[in-house]
Parts: sequence; structure tokens; C-alpha cells
Amino acid sequence: MAYNFYFVHGWGFGEEFWFPLCKLLKKKDIGFIKIVNIESFNKKIISRVEKKRIFITHSFGLSWFLKNKISCHALVNFFSAPNFVEFQKKPEKTKKVLELMIKNIEKSPDEVMKKFYINCGLENYILNKNINYKKLRNNLISLKEDNLVSDFRNLKIKILSVLSYQDKIFEPSFEKIKKLNNENHQIKILKKKNHAFPYLEPDKAFEIIYKFIKTI
Repeated sequence: MAYNFYFVHGWGFGEEFWFPLCKLLKKKDIGFIKIVNIESFNKKIISRVEKKRIFITHSFGLSWFLKNKISCHALVNFFSAPNFVEFQKKPEKTKKVLELMIKNIEKSPDEVMKKFYINCGLENYILNKNINYKKLRNNLISLKEDNLVSDFRNLKIKILSVLSYQDKIFEPSFEKIKKLNNENHQIKILKKKNHAFPYLEPDKAFEIIYKFIKTI
């Protein structure tokens, strides 16, 4: 079976986030690969060919996916939940962090981004010079305010959520996450993995995705 893979980056990243992982997928030659830029997405890019469409999202990419009501066969969600704040282990702390980022990203954007990348496990990540801070600020507001749980529950597709015990950006409350679980939703919990895990360890991320798609 051939697949159509669509990769959706998270907050603070661009298409380059998925390059290492997509390189591995291309070697397997198991389908079409498209890296989605969330700022210029057009639904026409989604193939009408009858292949299994697999969307792979990271962090804010899940919110974007749910809001756009994407039609697909399966979803792999790295390090997020349909309510980014309330599914955290410490929601009030998360809310305060987001509020501080929203406040500071206009006056000291480089400082905000540098701290964010370090918390993702990326000490020397190169900042995209074309980054749009206004849109990033708006997306932070969305992360703080959006509740897309009903949209998530209404998905009639196979879902794999990959989470980590030591994610400094999305530190999940596993008791809350488990409440999202149903026969279509699998949860995989990693140990000692940073928020940028798919970029930092593409080989392991690939193994997780490849194992999952063989079950759909």
C-alpha cells in the first residue's frame, strides 16, 4: 500500500523541522511526501488519489489540523493535545508562560525564540530570518485559548499520540490524556525525549510512524 504523508510543523518552526525525517521516508519509497507550510496551506495540495493520507503533526500543528478539518485516514500527533493548556501537568504555569511569551515576543523576539529552542532541546538552532512574529504571537494566543477537544473526539480515524515525560514545552497530565483514549486512539509515552524529538532523533521517530502505519 502506498501512502500520502503530510507533515505539519509546530510553533516556532518551519518546513526544515521535518527534513531529516522525510529523508528517511524517501529511502523507504512508500509514498508521496508533502511538508505543509501552515502559513500558505491550500487544501488543493491534498491528493485525490485513493491512497491512504497520513497527517503527521507536531505541537501547534495539531491545533492547525483540527481547525482546518482535514480529511485523512490517520493522524500521528507529536507532543500536543486538543487543549494545549488544560492537558498540561501544570496548566496555570503553562498559561503564565504563554502570557509572558505573548507579551515579550514583540519587544524581544530573538530572546523569546532562543529560550524556546533551548527548552525544545535545541541549543544551536538557526532562527529563520523570514519568521513572522505577528503570526507567531497570534498562534500563541490560540494555544492559550483554544479548546478543540470535541473536534478531536469527533475524528473517525486512527490516531497515535506520542508524548514524553520530560517535554519542557508540553508536559502532559497523563490522567487527562488517557481520557481522550478510545479504540481509534493509541498513546505512546517516551522517556527522556525533548519537544524537538522528531527533528533530533528522526530515525526513532521514523520507527514509531512506520510501526503505526502498518496497523491501519
